[in-house]
Amino acid sequence: MRGFLLLVLFAVGADGATLVVDTSSDSALSACTAAANDCSLRGALITANATVAEDLIEFNIPTSDAGFVPISEHWLILVGATALPPIENPVVIDGFSQPGASENTLTPDDGGLNSVLKIELRPATSGGSLNGLDTLSNNFAMPASTFRGLAISRFQSQIQLAGGSGHRIEGCYLGTDISGTAASITTGSGNGVRVQGPGPYQIGGLLPAQRNLISGLSGAITAFSGSSGLHILGNLIGTDVN
Repeated sequence: MRGFLLLVLFAVGADGATLVVDTSSDSALSACTAAANDCSLRGALITANATVAEDLIEFNIPTSDAGFVPISEHWLILVGATALPPIENPVVIDGFSQPGASENTLTPDDGGLNSVLKIELRPATSGGSLNGLDTLSNNFAMPASTFRGLAISRFQSQIQLAGGSGHRIEGCYLGTDISGTAASITTGSGNGVRVQGPGPYQIGGLLPAQRNLISGLSGAITAFSGSSGLHILGNLIGTDVN
């Protein structure tokens, strides 16, 4: 009997999509076209998970949206009883894309942070066990994901990193309010970043725009797995933006 070789080729797109979140709704609105109110963060993550190529999730939510907070001029996305979809394929979630947001320009020698965040992510009810953004389902062979310019608080872990790719967390406020001047809740619970895989991961960075604020929590960065090449650089931990 002669052996034979079966070769299967999978064709995947080289370029990912740009998905623009235009509503604070937690419904699975995944059309993400030019039409209004058809792309939620939950829906954008569902769409991004369906493609192997790296997708970019940006924000352009109008002030008429129900999640707009006039006093602070930012947008609040409340996650309901079901956690956001775990990230399976590479994605860049860029909170700095929301109009009015701006990256930090201060170095550690300058002092604090002058970034302006406009997108806040919280669970709808406190005291639950939901994680905020989660790469637990990321295939070890997939490229890394990046989370930028988001205020995330009141989750069990604000961001959970898993898998063997070099995920990055840049310019975020974890555990504080949108201004970065106060803890989101006064009791101080949860983790800023939960390290659940080998990495290498990068939290912060040498560039001013990469620096994070992690505060108001029971743990800033907590490792539940041995990590190879974990870089924690330029962040403010246990303080405020000043």
